Amino acid sequence: MASIDVGSDDPGAGRSQVVDRVGDLLLDGLTPRSVIAVDGVDGAGKTTFADELGAVIERRGIPVLRASVDGFHHRAAHRHARGRTSPDGFYLDSYDYGALVRELLEPFRDGRPVRLAVHDVETDARLGGDPLTADPAAVLVLDGIFLHRPELEGRWDRSVFLRVPFAVSVARCASRDGTDPDPSAPSNRRYVEGQQLYLGACDPASAATIVVDNADLAAPVLVDPASVAARAAVVARLARAGCVSAAEEADLLLAASRDDPPDLAALVDRRCAGEPLAWVTGATRFCDLDLRVEPGVYVPRWHSEVLARRAADRLPPHGRAVDLGTGCGAIAAVLRAKHPGAEVLGAEADARSAACARSNGVDVRVGDLFDALPLDWRGTIDVAVGVLPYVPTAELAFLARDARDHEPVTALDGGLDGTALVRRAIADAATWLRPGGAVLLEVGGDQPDALAQLLASAGYVDVRVLRDEDGDDRGVEATLALNP
Repeated sequence: MASIDVGSDDPGAGRSQVVDRVGDLLLDGLTPRSVIAVDGVDGAGKTTFADELGAVIERRGIPVLRASVDGFHHRAAHRHARGRTSPDGFYLDSYDYGALVRELLEPFRDGRPVRLAVHDVETDARLGGDPLTADPAAVLVLDGIFLHRPELEGRWDRSVFLRVPFAVSVARCASRDGTDPDPSAPSNRRYVEGQQLYLGACDPASAATIVVDNADLAAPVLVDPASVAARAAVVARLARAGCVSAAEEADLLLAASRDDPPDLAALVDRRCAGEPLAWVTGATRFCDLDLRVEPGVYVPRWHSEVLARRAADRLPPHGRAVDLGTGCGAIAAVLRAKHPGAEVLGAEADARSAACARSNGVDVRVGDLFDALPLDWRGTIDVAVGVLPYVPTAELAFLARDARDHEPVTALDGGLDGTALVRRAIADAATWLRPGGAVLLEVGGDQPDALAQLLASAGYVDVRVLRDEDGDDRGVEATLALNP
C-alpha cells in the first residue's frame, strides 16, 4: 500500500485540524465501498480516532459504516490455548480473521448484508441477529490491533497507523481498565510482548498509508513519509542483524538520536555490532522507572522485576535494605521509589557501575558484597536483595550475543555451578540481617534446589522459590529465623 504525501504538517495544529487533514488525504480518489483501517497498539487511541475520522468523512457527504476488529475475537478457549500469559497466543490466536473477512469485509465490498460483530468478548458468546445492509455509497472505517498482518494484506484501500510508545499506551490502558501502568509489569507481558511480535514481524508503520504520532491526544502529528521510509530502513537493517524486536528498537534509536542522521547511523552501527541496546541508547526501563545505563555496566533484565517487586513487598516503609551487586542501581531505585522513608544502599565492587547507579539517585557504597556497608548496619537489615552472577562458567558461551560479547564477564560468571557468589551472599547475610529479615537472590534452572540445604543450615526458614507468570524459576527468598 503506497503512502500519501502529507505535505508540510504544522506541529502546532490542533487535533481537529489533523483529523480533518487525514480525512481529506484518505478520501482523495477513494470510491464507494472502500475500506479504511485504523491500526495501532492497544491504548493508541484507535477507536476515538476512527470515530472522529468517520465524522469527518460524513461531513464530506459520504456515508460511513463503523466497525471494530474486537467484534471478531475467537472464543476464550482458543485465545488462551497457549496459556493465559502467552505473548504468542495474544498475537496469533486473539482474532478470527476468517470470520472478519467472511462476515464483514467481503460482503461489504460486494454490496451484500454484513455483520459488524460475531462474538461478545465479555460473555464469550456468539452473536446472532439479522445482518444489516449498508448504504451503497458507504465507506467502512474499521479500527483494531494487528490490522497489517499477512492474513489481511490487500483488504484495505487506505490505512492509518497511530504511533504511540508503550510507556504512553499502557498507561492509557491502566486509566481505562485499572491495570498496571508499567509496560514491563508481569501482568502486561502477554499484551506488550504480543504486540512487539506484531511490530517486529509486520512493521505496520511502513505498511500504512498514513502514520500519525498520537502520543499527545491533544496534538497528534502527521508523520512525514520520508521519515517513515528512513525508519523502515533502520528496521530492515536491525532485522538483518538478528534483532528480534527490530521495529521497537528502531523507535528507541530514533528517539535517542533526536532525528539527527549522523547520530542515528552511529547508533545503528553500534547496535548491529551487537552492543546492548541500553548501552546504545543510554537508558532502559525497569519496573516503570527510566534508568541511565552506561557502556560497560550490566543491563537489568525484565525477569529481574519479579525479584525487585517481591523485595519491595518485604521492605518495611522505614526499614533498611541493601541491593547487592547493584549495577546501574535498578533494584535499589525500585525500593527507594516504593518506600521513600526507607534507608536503601547499593553495594557494588565496580567503580564504573557505582557511578552509574549514583546517576540514578542510588546511595552506593563501593566494595565486595556486605564488606561495602557501614559496620553499624550489621544485624539491622530488613531486606538483602541482589542479582549476582549465576551463570555456570561452561554456559557463558550460550548467552545471547550482546551479553556474551559485550557485558562484563564478572557480572555473569557464577563459577562452576553458577552459585559461587550467591552462596557467599547467603552465608554473609545471616550476620547482617535482623532476625526476621529476608534475603532474596536471583537464580535459575535447578539452582533453588541446590541452595535449599545451605539456607537451612545458615539459619533461614520459610524458603520459597520466586517464579514469573510463566512458572519459570527466577529467584529464592528466605527469612532469617527469629532464633537462629
